[in-house]
Amino acid sequence: MALFDRIDNFLEGLVDRFRRDNEDIRREARETEVAYELANAGDTVDVGETLKAVSVDFQPKFNAANHHCEKFELVEVNKPSLVIRRGGSFSLIATFNKEPDLKKKHLCKLFFSFGPKPNPTKGTQAVLQVSGKKMFDKSYEQWDVRVVSQEGAKVTLEVQVPTDALVGLWRSAVQVKHRDTETGHLLRLDTDIYILFNAWNKHDTVYMEEEDKRQEYVLNDIGKVWVGTYPSAYGRHWVFGQFDDVVLPACILMMERSGLIDEARGDPIRVSRALSKIVNSNDDNGVVIGKWNGEYDAGTSPSAWTGSIKILEEYIHKGRSVRYGQCWVFAGVLNTVCRALGLPSRVVTNLNSAHDTNVSFTIDEYFNKEGDELTYTYGGTNPSGLDDSIWNFHVWNDVWMSRPDLPPGYGGWQAVDATPQEKSEGIFQCGPASHEALRLGQTSYNYDVAFVLAEVNADIVRWKEDESAVDGFKKLYSNKTQSRNARHAFRFPSEAIEDVEFSLEDVERVPLGDDFSVTLKAVNVSEAVRTVTVVLTASSMYYTGAKAQDIARAEGKFALKVKESKTLSLPVTYKQYYHKLVEHAMIKLVAHCTVDETSYAWVDDDRFEVLKPAIKVEVLSGGVVGMAMLTRFSFTNPLPISLTNSSLVIDGPSITKPKTIPIRRVLLYRAHEVLLCSCSDVRPKEEMVYELKLYPKKPADCTLVATFSSTELLNLSGSTNVSIAPAGN
Repeated sequence: MALFDRIDNFLEGLVDRFRRDNEDIRREARETEVAYELANAGDTVDVGETLKAVSVDFQPKFNAANHHCEKFELVEVNKPSLVIRRGGSFSLIATFNKEPDLKKKHLCKLFFSFGPKPNPTKGTQAVLQVSGKKMFDKSYEQWDVRVVSQEGAKVTLEVQVPTDALVGLWRSAVQVKHRDTETGHLLRLDTDIYILFNAWNKHDTVYMEEEDKRQEYVLNDIGKVWVGTYPSAYGRHWVFGQFDDVVLPACILMMERSGLIDEARGDPIRVSRALSKIVNSNDDNGVVIGKWNGEYDAGTSPSAWTGSIKILEEYIHKGRSVRYGQCWVFAGVLNTVCRALGLPSRVVTNLNSAHDTNVSFTIDEYFNKEGDELTYTYGGTNPSGLDDSIWNFHVWNDVWMSRPDLPPGYGGWQAVDATPQEKSEGIFQCGPASHEALRLGQTSYNYDVAFVLAEVNADIVRWKEDESAVDGFKKLYSNKTQSRNARHAFRFPSEAIEDVEFSLEDVERVPLGDDFSVTLKAVNVSEAVRTVTVVLTASSMYYTGAKAQDIARAEGKFALKVKESKTLSLPVTYKQYYHKLVEHAMIKLVAHCTVDETSYAWVDDDRFEVLKPAIKVEVLSGGVVGMAMLTRFSFTNPLPISLTNSSLVIDGPSITKPKTIPIRRVLLYRAHEVLLCSCSDVRPKEEMVYELKLYPKKPADCTLVATFSSTELLNLSGSTNVSIAPAGN
């Protein structure tokens, strides 16, 4: 069954899913809605010559174009939806069974209802009397209707939507009757009406003044998410795909499951906060299940996703949370949903991001007497409750809105984080935290300013076991500037004398398959001989900073003469590290040094990502709507081993829906003799090449994105820009 066929009657499907949880409430809600409409409509009768509304044409394409909504696929399907932005107006054509006289004989009412219990006093229902007037006479904060024209039995109306209208799915009905009777005819309409936030309207709380920013933060359906380690982070494309026909229905399901009351769904503060909790699955059957331990056999590896569409499609079709995601997946999905609902939003990456579990504004790292870092027990199901740590990168979102709940000047960009790290008000949610509040350190302002501030502005403090210390640990020193402004008032006293200088050489780029070294330099700047104990380690790590496996270790003691310098190196070969790499292929190097004569203790670390090949994406023929476009995807296996269980995922708005393609070697036979047989999908050092014909759907300048995963090699990606010409060119 086609996607839209499955979601065509989405509200009914939504009710069915909710009925499993609370069938009685949903039945009562529907009865309440019917009772209210009948009370307003009078007794419904079916008399031969009684005036009836036969149909209503909401002119989806025409109205969408006037609301910057023409890219939504729901306005172009066989049974189109009306997608508009609040604070504007839309037209409709009502057809009756005979010519109505709206000025003298007949009364016509339009009903617009939101949620299971529509009520005009709560803003969840609008009842509009069609009086025959030609001009709007109500303020922009109110619903209104005017007659544009009438041609016999067809009446063209224009409806004004208030700037604070609730955002989401609305239902409608039209009722007509004779002015002298209590009886009438009520026609319930089955067209889905989606009303969105409006960044183009200056009275909307999400208004953005600059058109180029609206184009980027509301309408751009693809972008880059920056991942990796500082200073070698890189951007990988993510298909937001907010205009796909699955996204708006998914948004409605998410809002229903979030528990946000209907009356609050026009408030970007409460909507964005609710979305931050429903994108993760920890509390309320949200969209994505987080997992950080590298074991993804029960689902999809986070690095294999190319964008949000396939995730939301699975969420709609299966009605349950999707496996698996990590911070950039949560941020990508949240960005899709925000832009679909009209909230200006962007994806933000914070390199060397602090995870402060106790809001102390310090990240405390501990080492034992031997120089090994003391780590937490890491289950991998979600990062909440971990000890303080520095994530190599962390991704969240900024959402644009005014903040009437805060003093003037605190509107604009607000940090919102859907990754389940720490609970806020007892739930895994975070934000919106005002950028201005973060800049000024106003940690008492809503919401979660203290936690976000610690992510970008916390000190790193390192400690080593020492039985003579008051608390059992003494402070370690480092060359790198770890203190930040938020901790300028705190000092940690020590009696250690710093007369030996240490430096750990940074490793910037190591292609997969190459060797590398951990290199330490020590210089004695004192006037006496110094005895130094050194521990050098290399370990693989998750991007959250959690240690995965030890790779190599060396330790020793040596004497440094006056003014003498020495360089020590720990070589690490490809064979030592390859099988211990985890997703993102990140490695942490640590040097731990102590000086016997002065008790001076020093530690430093370096983090880097082993570089993997990029997928080369090529378009071999011109792109024209509806015509075959030949594409090629290729890369060279850098490993001396074969790749198995391989798959290629491709995605591109206006070109194709997300496709997962298994990569398998072809077996050739001749007279029952196997000419080519291999259990591998891609052989050692072999080039993987896959060609595919795609059939573009719309004229556009767009991006084609690909990812590749196998048991032995994960997290390969690539992309290329594509121009699609209209058919007939």
